[in-house]
Amino acid sequence: MATAANSVYLDAIAAKLGIDEVVGTRSSWHDDHLIAKIDGENCYGSAKRDMLAAYLETNRLSRGKTDIRFYSDHISDRPTFEWADEQVAVNPSPKLRELASRRSWSIILWE
Repeated sequence: MATAANSVYLDAIAAKLGIDEVVGTRSSWHDDHLIAKIDGENCYGSAKRDMLAAYLETNRLSRGKTDIRFYSDHISDRPTFEWADEQVAVNPSPKLRELASRRSWSIILWE
């Protein structure tokens, strides 16, 4: 799972969903106390794509041999959509719906 959600709650949600690997916005800690500072990049926009690429590299996964299916609802994820092999716009925002239609990406409406 890759999301801009904060690791303070992201890891717990992923565990409940049975997801072992997450790429997300990390929190900063000082003396075992959470502080109001992001550790690294906010996993948003082009940073999300870059963080996913770094994850692949760190885990020795070849981008050319890895099939990436990407789901999102927002146009801010355009860089990752364009990087992915399969794009799925889920309950898309109006701007994403328009882009997905132009690019012939899958559009799914979950109710």
